[in-house]
Amino acid sequence: MTLGEDAGDFAGVVVSGVDGKTGRLLKPLPQVHFLSEKTGKYEAVVKEEIAALKWEERDYSLRGLRVFAPSEEEHAAVIAELAKVGIPFTRKSELRPTFLEGRKDGDTVDIGVNIEGVLDHPTKRALLKVLFNFTAYHLGDVEMLRDAWDKARNYIRYDRDPIGARISNKPFWGNESESWRYSNDSCNIRVENERGAVIGTIQFFNLYTYEFKMIEHYSIPKEVAARFTPGEQPQVGFKVL
Repeated sequence: MTLGEDAGDFAGVVVSGVDGKTGRLLKPLPQVHFLSEKTGKYEAVVKEEIAALKWEERDYSLRGLRVFAPSEEEHAAVIAELAKVGIPFTRKSELRPTFLEGRKDGDTVDIGVNIEGVLDHPTKRALLKVLFNFTAYHLGDVEMLRDAWDKARNYIRYDRDPIGARISNKPFWGNESESWRYSNDSCNIRVENERGAVIGTIQFFNLYTYEFKMIEHYSIPKEVAARFTPGEQPQVGFKVL
């Protein structure tokens, strides 16, 4: 996960994640930012990637290096890794997070983030199982026993050929925006036809949105979406095609 452009000099800093309950950013990973001579933009390399880094092939400049870390000890560790691969670094000044200027301790700040990640197979299969059961509940046995569902079924049960998936922080509902969402204590689920495929989407606490291509070159007769909030009856909507 990286901070968005509104983070000033800290734009592009890779953080270790977001607190799943509060939505607060966790600490940044130890990293160095290189200026790409090809794009003119900074690109992040975390400490563990430095040893195998072929910076010349990536068209990285050694001018204007930026090092970020959550502590002085880890900052020094990044510099040590750079030295091992022959990249000198001298800290000339402290980088200040401009988005905190004028703020007091304890104040909250809203900044954009870009989420990128790789889902491991156990997590993908668990989330897909939730979507599969949700679809079976609303579409029924006749639909779910069709051969078209076998790839998803076999991936869930036997870890066979994987299903395409992606993660993002985009809004789930159409009337939400990047800066306004529904309350964050719910789980949202949707199964719909999109781009010639059946897409299943699940979102927890209005944070991450997980999308799965459940079936390719297929369509379901009824699209369904639901919102589950603790202590309330589920809100369910259908679109019959």
